[in-house]
Amino acid sequence: MRWPTMPAPSAVALAFALPLCAIGAEADGFRPFKLWQLKEQTRSQMMSYVIRTDAGRLIVIDGGTAGDAKHLSEFIAGLGDHVSMWFVTHPHSDHTDALVTILQNPAGMQIDAIYASMPTAEWMQEHGSAAELAVYQRACAVFGETGRTPTELALGQEFRTDGLLI
Repeated sequence: MRWPTMPAPSAVALAFALPLCAIGAEADGFRPFKLWQLKEQTRSQMMSYVIRTDAGRLIVIDGGTAGDAKHLSEFIAGLGDHVSMWFVTHPHSDHTDALVTILQNPAGMQIDAIYASMPTAEWMQEHGSAAELAVYQRACAVFGETGRTPTELALGQEFRTDGLLI
């Protein structure tokens, strides 16, 4: 299958289309998707992945730091400005802060659902560093202020959308 050229903003570090062959093939109900790993816009490491399903739905995993938010917003705008699912893997700044920044000023971006693996405040106070606790508290505050409390992920939970298994 050939994918059309993607009309997306600059600096995509990785762009490819592949069938979900590790899990199944089209005959098994799985369909191709596109995955982009966005390049960091600051000197910090970060995680920012955007997936477009075969039906055009967008899924974001993490998103990067606050310094990556503008680039991520522009990238998503170039794909229609509508995110079906946003996943936050854990509350470190290079995973949460772009989303937190975008939620404070969504500029027309629509996000249907946010899913997160977030520990309790007590766990963060006991096990996290002061910096990690501050990131966690900021994320929780913005989630509350914007009415976008994430749905907590359960161990082993799976999501199926447009032939994609997450």
